[in-house]
Amino acid sequence: MGPLIVVLRGRSGSGKTWIAERLAAEARRRGLRCVYIKNIPHGDETLDTEGKDTWRVFSGGAYASFGVSRDVTFASFAERMDPDMIISHVKADMFIVEGFRSFVPGEAGIVIDMDARVARIGAGEVQVTGEKLGELFREIFGGGMVAGE
Repeated sequence: MGPLIVVLRGRSGSGKTWIAERLAAEARRRGLRCVYIKNIPHGDETLDTEGKDTWRVFSGGAYASFGVSRDVTFASFAERMDPDMIISHVKADMFIVEGFRSFVPGEAGIVIDMDARVARIGAGEVQVTGEKLGELFREIFGGGMVAGE
């Protein structure tokens, strides 16, 4: 079986990132490798810092640039990659995909619609409200206590 894919949809300010933070924390607590993929539709965002070596070489024409420090690694690529491409190239137990309206995660995936406050899991649905978050997390992670309950 492949990785778990959770897709978060909804308007700006609907709580997508709030849910993503909690999902990532719970995945980490359970020892799962979780990858977050965020759609940034409003401009040329970068994690790099203007003037730094990685920024200078990437801006100068490199196809990809990786910054590797003692604790983290970041990457920039000179093309837009859709979630399927990233998922197929990164080894992880779980992917959280935020803000890609048309991305369909496949049969085993979960779609959380923050505007409708509902999560579609297989053929079923779970309400996404404060009192139902524990139930939602149990559905996603398969039982056991959820951090913060």
